[in-house]
Amino acid sequence: MQEDTSFGRWLQRRRTALGLTQQELGQHVGCARATIRKIEADERRPSREIAERLAIHLQVVADELPAFVRFARGETSTQQPSPFQPQPEGSPWRTRAAVLTNLPVQRRSLLGREQEVREVKALLRRDDVGLVTLTGPGGIGKTRLALQSATEFLDDVTDGVWFVDLTPIKDANLVLATAAQTLGVKETPGESLAETFTAYLCDKRLLLVLDNFEQVVDAAPALAGLLQAVPGLKLLVTSRFVLHLSDEHQYPVPPLSLPDLSRQQPLEQLAQYAAVQIFIQRAQAVKPDIDITNAVAQVVASICIRLDGLPLAIELAAARSKLFSPEVLLHQLERRLKTVVGGARDLAPRQQTLRNTIDWSYNLLEPIEQQLFTRLAVFTGGWSVETAEAVCNAQHELGTDSAVILEALVDKSFVHSVDITDGERRFTMLETIHEYALEQLADAGEAALLQRQHRDQFLHLAETAEQQLEDRDQILWFERLEREHSNLRAALTWCQVDPASKRQGLRLAAALGQFWSIRGYADEGRDWLRAALVQTEEEEPELVRTKALLGAGTLAAGQGDYEAARVFYEEGLRISWLITDTAGRARSLRKLGGLAYSQGAYDRAMELHETSLELFQEVGDEREIGSTLWTIGVVAIAQGDHARARIIFEDRIVEHRQRGNKLGLAGALTNLGVIAQAQGDYIQAEQCHRESLPFYRQLGDQDGIALALLNLGFVAYCQSDYQMATAHYVESCVLHQKIGDQEGIAGALIGLAGVAAAQAQSRRAARLLGAGEAILEAIGAATAVSNGDIDPEQVAAAMRTQLGEAVFLHERAEGRVLGPQVVLEQDLE
Repeated sequence: MQEDTSFGRWLQRRRTALGLTQQELGQHVGCARATIRKIEADERRPSREIAERLAIHLQVVADELPAFVRFARGETSTQQPSPFQPQPEGSPWRTRAAVLTNLPVQRRSLLGREQEVREVKALLRRDDVGLVTLTGPGGIGKTRLALQSATEFLDDVTDGVWFVDLTPIKDANLVLATAAQTLGVKETPGESLAETFTAYLCDKRLLLVLDNFEQVVDAAPALAGLLQAVPGLKLLVTSRFVLHLSDEHQYPVPPLSLPDLSRQQPLEQLAQYAAVQIFIQRAQAVKPDIDITNAVAQVVASICIRLDGLPLAIELAAARSKLFSPEVLLHQLERRLKTVVGGARDLAPRQQTLRNTIDWSYNLLEPIEQQLFTRLAVFTGGWSVETAEAVCNAQHELGTDSAVILEALVDKSFVHSVDITDGERRFTMLETIHEYALEQLADAGEAALLQRQHRDQFLHLAETAEQQLEDRDQILWFERLEREHSNLRAALTWCQVDPASKRQGLRLAAALGQFWSIRGYADEGRDWLRAALVQTEEEEPELVRTKALLGAGTLAAGQGDYEAARVFYEEGLRISWLITDTAGRARSLRKLGGLAYSQGAYDRAMELHETSLELFQEVGDEREIGSTLWTIGVVAIAQGDHARARIIFEDRIVEHRQRGNKLGLAGALTNLGVIAQAQGDYIQAEQCHRESLPFYRQLGDQDGIALALLNLGFVAYCQSDYQMATAHYVESCVLHQKIGDQEGIAGALIGLAGVAAAQAQSRRAARLLGAGEAILEAIGAATAVSNGDIDPEQVAAAMRTQLGEAVFLHERAEGRVLGPQVVLEQDLE
């Protein structure tokens, strides 16, 4: 073969471009490094199966797979050249473009599931199939099959393939929230999450992979509703239980194929079976010098048969090869299967076998390993070495450091570890193993003790983080809270069901207020705070109750629910007076001042803030003094006292730079930008807003990002850059919709109305104005988000001139009736 048509030469270039070694590519496609080396040297051709796997891992688009296989196999004639033959300028075929997906990278090839993958893909491609449920017992490989099928389905959808891990979720009501969070969709006040999520999906063509659905099976009707409303949606669900939906297509995942040992087979034949391959690979991983002879292969095949071809069971057994030969493993396993009988009659036989296998492996652990493994069941969504030590070894009763035992559990395949971006190592369990650990924890009688220790650990984390969220390491602390979100939810849930933990539940919810606000979990935070406040309403009033009330009010106000916010703030003020809490009274007054500001009562707002400042000066709290001066500065801008406001925010910039408080720094820059735009200095305003935006993005502050974009839209409008203004306003509006900030939505709509008016798009402007005004009136807000923004009255006056009174009133009324979502969609069209 000529060099310019050599498949081997092309393979080497493509592998190098993807950053893969020969060893890594071989592992992906299920062959030795030497085989890849020979293919690249054109010393051999890949088999058809290997060629198909190469296409997947070299990211060849699906519609060119047949041509790729012919090229790899040398089946393309010189008279009919393959489109895959290399060209001097680069790649010989179309490789997959950047795709929308969060599918986890699979480091090891999926062995023995080629037929199942083809069948699942065929089901998903049928027009009459919207839901495919992969069913079977734990450990049979449902998740791996789903991930591989989904990976190969990427070219079939335009809006991506999204993996939703339901492992941490126990409440069926959180399923849609988790799926929506994965796609970046937030709750919108005034409509159900199902309505918001459905509206987002309605014009999409995508695949959602919902993993471990059996524990939230009550959410199945919600899936049916989505499928009926979204024609382009495909669902691939893994579950131990069928969902019992009329549109469900069940796909029972079979065990791996197994050899027939009634006749003798050589190693080469036995090694073709995926179950045997899996055992050998895992055994070699823990014992590289293991000698796989024909006789040993027969024993391995017997082990796989005893384990019913279940991948998880085979991996767990193979992990013991470091301690036991295959012959001893088979002997031990045979004895266990005979002595550990049955189990519950309503369990499937294979599930009993898997339970026996895990039980057998568990009994091989050292007692101290068993104890830690059992206690680790209390975690949801993973843990670190430090949290394992704090929760599971609180009194140092294990006699050694938890990290040492954790490593042993990783080595023995009970626990998996992963390194995350900031260097912390986290640990998780497979769900099947986690369920087994929960059973052991219940049998040990330690569940309540461990739940309380888990509660205390994550309460400590939340209260520690709360003190750091305005300092130099705030980004790390926000990310840590995000990582532990499942554990925090689990701790809050325990506090709700354990009467002895209700006070801790109130403390925990109160400590998470800023996290929920900044990260866009306002609805969830309001629910937890409301529940904790109700649960403790008969308790004696104390400082933490005021804190929780103010947190609940802040989340409500952020969504434009001013009446609810007022109730919370006034109750906080009442309790502060009752318990003689001067600082709490000052905070309550400041919150009420913020509410007055949002509703346009600037003089009242300033009065409340000034009173709050005096109280904080009385108690000598410098941080709170700074925060209150901040709110005074915001009101001063609204009152036109720009000189006073500028001094306040310039001082705040110095303070926050010294403390490393990116959140405070971004906010101060935003307010200086607002002052500049109110004074007509648009160059300075744009500089401030552009400088603030990266800080908001680093923090994941969705509201801050949306506000910066809103202000940049106004600056672009004032500079007659209407295309840029429109882009900023639209992006701001979409973000404000995701987090449920009604005032922000209104500000963006009115901004778009101003842009339309400036371009003589009069009817469009009137509809946008009507939609924005309707929101402001509904929530009782007097103005849009920032002063110096587009004045709705000026827009209305211009529209009256351009359209005439009657037409203007008609179009504005139309915008009010249609609402923001429809009006914005029409605007984008």
